[in-house]
Amino acid sequence: PKAFQSQYETLLEDNSYFTKEIALMHLCESFPENRLRYLEQTKNIEGNNDKSFRLTWLALAMNTDSLSEEIKANSYQQLLDFASEKYESSVRQNALELLLQLNPNDEKVIELLFKTTVHHKWQFTKFGRDNVRSLLKNQEYRTQVEQMATTSDANMKELYLKYLNEK
Repeated sequence: PKAFQSQYETLLEDNSYFTKEIALMHLCESFPENRLRYLEQTKNIEGNNDKSFRLTWLALAMNTDSLSEEIKANSYQQLLDFASEKYESSVRQNALELLLQLNPNDEKVIELLFKTTVHHKWQFTKFGRDNVRSLLKNQEYRTQVEQMATTSDANMKELYLKYLNEK
């Protein structure tokens, strides 16, 4: 409620990244007119090792109409980077979950998702396999992956075909 807004805003200064993340989400949802201020106030916060605060911030930024296209594009690139092999599996998975909501048909997202299926952590691999199999049930997605398989390097082609040829 509006009556608690200023008190709730103090949670953005809390010592806990988890508390800050929840407060940011609720404040942006409840007071959209102040969304830019909240994003500006928290733009340099990374969060814990799983980068959940930063990932939440990036998702909110990408869904903020009043932000420039340049900032949105930069936020998307950061999400793609967090989903890459440079990061630990928990960061990658959280980033991929957001990317799959935002743009599952982006070729970069598709490639990053398929790469999860050969990771050494079984939970992460399961996440990748389950999502790949689910998405391949969509004919448009399947057609796109088939096209990507024709233009990819040998390793990615083999990975794409492995799942495309499953019964």
